[in-house]
Amino acid sequence: MRMLPLSPMILVVLSTLAFIVLLVPMTKPWVQSGHESNRGMRGRVISIAKLEAFTLLLNLFIWQQCMQYFEGQRKGFGVDKTFKVRSQQLLLLVMAGAHSMYLFFYAPPWLHGWPFELANILGGVWTNLLGFLCGFFIVNCVSWSMQQWEPTRRLLHFLTRPKILYDLTFDRKQQIKVTMVTVFLMSLVMYYSCDKISVRHVSLPIRNLSTPSGVPLRLAVVSDVHAGASVREEQVSRMVDELLQMPVDGVLIVGDLVDGTVADIAPRLKSIWTLATMKPTYFVTGNHDYYYADVREWLSLYEKKGIHVLHNRHVMLKGVCLAGTDDISAGKTGVPNHEINATLAIAGCPKEATKVLLCHNPAGILDFPKETLNEIDVIFSGHTHAGQFYTVAAAVYWMLPYFYGHYDIGTHGHLFVTAGTLYQGPPMKMVGASQIWSVSLVPS
Repeated sequence: MRMLPLSPMILVVLSTLAFIVLLVPMTKPWVQSGHESNRGMRGRVISIAKLEAFTLLLNLFIWQQCMQYFEGQRKGFGVDKTFKVRSQQLLLLVMAGAHSMYLFFYAPPWLHGWPFELANILGGVWTNLLGFLCGFFIVNCVSWSMQQWEPTRRLLHFLTRPKILYDLTFDRKQQIKVTMVTVFLMSLVMYYSCDKISVRHVSLPIRNLSTPSGVPLRLAVVSDVHAGASVREEQVSRMVDELLQMPVDGVLIVGDLVDGTVADIAPRLKSIWTLATMKPTYFVTGNHDYYYADVREWLSLYEKKGIHVLHNRHVMLKGVCLAGTDDISAGKTGVPNHEINATLAIAGCPKEATKVLLCHNPAGILDFPKETLNEIDVIFSGHTHAGQFYTVAAAVYWMLPYFYGHYDIGTHGHLFVTAGTLYQGPPMKMVGASQIWSVSLVPS
């Protein structure tokens, strides 16, 4: 029996899937042979390679969906052919930007200018485009399924009686038009709003607040600054200007402060060095802080500049025990003695003191021993960015145990998850999601 030849696209898909499945086991000896932090760097390279392969599959999906716009076009007309070619070129540019965005982190510093900025912007457009195409793909699958059975077919046609709903359900060309216009406008709005920081205020009632005379403790919570990539010195400085105006007792930086090495981007943090001389400033690591070279270079620099690094330890701040733990991913980075350990972080806190913990990834609290979690009054986290993009926020909310905002934990504690202060990767973020939180701990 003669086998039918596979199409080039199917061959690419199968080859890419095989690459994704085999990459980790084939490279595990190389990753494990790395010394200390170098092991984490090698693991990061493998993760990027898997991400690039997965992005290739998504690009094939995007291409297949978008090219449906030209199905049924009359041939032989120059204007149609020119439009199709220009559309294909633009789509290839967007997909190339998404593909190259993370590779730029490993590019020479002289490329970390407008090419990196452009790649990040195109990566944001790509994310919005993918989200809308997936949404309409689901609509098409559901509508096709409903048309296979008479009762659901009648229901579908009843629901789509308004012409706009009918077109968005059954007209593929109209779906793609709406996608392109919406993605363009949404990307513009998100690009504008990505570094427009808003200061939010919240009060958290604390049982037996241990400040002198029960006076409220005021804290500024910052997370996910991601200095590096397209987050420049000017944006960090504007953030610090906001913090300097806030009447707070301390500034908490809850991980992911940088996306780069000390040698490449330390100058972008000059304003934070000033902040640390004027307000008590505290820091814990996030996953991105481990991605470039040895995180201990950054931690040493922070300490020299007056930032208190809470590496599974605590300090006292106006009668409150302020503790911090390493990121949940720290134990896999190869850096000695780095791991998430809340029990160690609060060990030695006065028994009656209010306990506040900084933990970058809120999912980390799922690993805390129950007795440790019950001792903690407040945990501040970030990491989630509240999805960062409208097109992925729902999926992020569904996937993560803690997404954004306030949660009750333990026997009496609070978990507060911020959406982050700036952004990661593409310079795009949902309106109002770039935040500094002014938190007041008040007696309950």
